[in-house]
Amino acid sequence: MLVMKEFKLYDWKLYSDNYLDKKLVDINDKEDLERIYKDCKGTNFEVRTDLFPEPHIGDIQNAKVILLALNPGVKFDNETHKIKELDWYNDNPKVTNILKENLKGNIKEYYYLNDDINPNNLSPGHSWIMRRTLTKNKFFNEFQVGNEELSITKKRVYKNIACIQFFPYHSAKFNYVQGEYLKSQIHNFKLLDWAINKNKIIVCLRSIEYWNTALQFIKSKNKLSTYSNLIELKKDKNEKGSILTYISKGNLKNEADFKKIIDALKK
Repeated sequence: MLVMKEFKLYDWKLYSDNYLDKKLVDINDKEDLERIYKDCKGTNFEVRTDLFPEPHIGDIQNAKVILLALNPGVKFDNETHKIKELDWYNDNPKVTNILKENLKGNIKEYYYLNDDINPNNLSPGHSWIMRRTLTKNKFFNEFQVGNEELSITKKRVYKNIACIQFFPYHSAKFNYVQGEYLKSQIHNFKLLDWAINKNKIIVCLRSIEYWNTALQFIKSKNKLSTYSNLIELKKDKNEKGSILTYISKGNLKNEADFKKIIDALKK
């Protein structure tokens, strides 16, 4: 299998561009998706084809810091039992176009942090990224003194971080099936390989062994766990048993890596 030498996003071709059709799946993924995840329907692992895939967020090619996540999630409203992402689509007419353009690589920022395209900060994606990158650390108040050009601002953060997902489709819980990969998913493995070759700072939020296996699958010479610019988190868990994925100084395996992130964002 050839490894990607030049940057190139996957060429997404969805069956539909209307989430009401519940056909937001790539034509090359459909058969494998139905075969691999056929037993997941009606469970928390069900793949949501009524939500736009988000295989990546932000300007991967030019971002200073790349986050590695498992897959875009789904947030349920406990009172209405509705999916909050769908409510967000309905309430904000601009959203669907942003998500379509993101698949083409035309949105050059971590759009959930941009107040102009995230009205009232109500999207589940905004809540997720704020808790992990801004609320739990000092990106804003630690570097405001001195030259404004070098200080960390919200705009500098959302212009210079990006995220690659291990699996591009939404689900309430991630279901790992080793050795069974979608065509769009394989391309994201190649994006990671490209980012390593470009010496990007990479923050692995969880499950580094999945990414190592993925790189091995595409016959890459790289291994994420031994990559010099890898930043790992501690494996501390919350009261529900979930691994904490905050990118804060106290939650990094090596606290000195926090300065590496800050320095990259200041450039």
